[in-house]
Amino acid sequence: MATDSPISAHSHHPLAALLSALLPGLGHAIRRRPEQAATTFVITAALLGCAWGIGSLTGRGAAIFFLMLLVLPWWAFQSYDAFLPHAPAQAGLARFGCTLKVVWSRAHDVRYLGALFFLTAFTDLY
Repeated sequence: MATDSPISAHSHHPLAALLSALLPGLGHAIRRRPEQAATTFVITAALLGCAWGIGSLTGRGAAIFFLMLLVLPWWAFQSYDAFLPHAPAQAGLARFGCTLKVVWSRAHDVRYLGALFFLTAFTDLY
C-alpha cells in the first residue's frame, strides 16, 4: 500500500493502541519510547486537570463540553500514535506532528467527528 504519508504502514501495534486507550502513554512505554510516554501522560493529566478546574468553576456541563472537545480527541490521537510504526528520526512533539499528518491524509479526523456526533446523539437520547 503506497501512501505519501511520512509514516509507513508496515508494523502497526494494536496492543500499544489498546494500552494507550486504557492509560495514556502506556502504549508508548511498552514500545520503548519513554519520552513520548512521559509527554503523552503529562499532556493528558494537564487536560484532565483543566477539565476538573472548569467543572469546579463553571459546572458539569462546561467540563463535559471541554472533555468532548479536547480531551477525547487527544485521547484517541495519542492512542493512534502508539499504534503507528516508530520512525527513529522522530522524537517528542515532532512525532505527534507526523501522526497529525497521517490522521489528516487518511481522513481519520472526519471519521472521529462522525463518531463524536453519534456519541452526542446517543447521550442526548439517553
